[in-house]
Amino acid sequence: MRVPGLAAKPIIDIDIVVRRPHVAQGVKALETAGYEHVGDLGLPDREAFTAPDQGPSRHVYVCVEGTLHLRNHLAVREILRSDVKLRQRYEAVKLALAGDAEMDIDTYIAGKSAVLQEMLSISDLTAGEKAQILALNSQT
Repeated sequence: MRVPGLAAKPIIDIDIVVRRPHVAQGVKALETAGYEHVGDLGLPDREAFTAPDQGPSRHVYVCVEGTLHLRNHLAVREILRSDVKLRQRYEAVKLALAGDAEMDIDTYIAGKSAVLQEMLSISDLTAGEKAQILALNSQT
């Protein structure tokens, strides 16, 4: 999710988008390339992988096209690219959370939830979809 001008962790998030019938083929291709398949991590239609090396650090996912989590990623990216004030607010929240040496990933995700919901409020996601995303992001 590249957003020019946004401070970010030194980890690349890569979503490989496929049609549902091609998920197994995508999983097999990544495994053949040395990636370790670690399942859906609680998000149906998104298969996660651990990279076979450390450079660059990355999260890799095989995602079914059109699914909520993928549309969520794309909506957030587009809003961050187009709304400077929201991008700055999101960045400030991320930096404050990242500055806490005791921070764990679940608390970090939950800590970003309010500003993410603000961004999603101007997206084209339905109210029900926004509620699902809030529930996922609020889990600690």
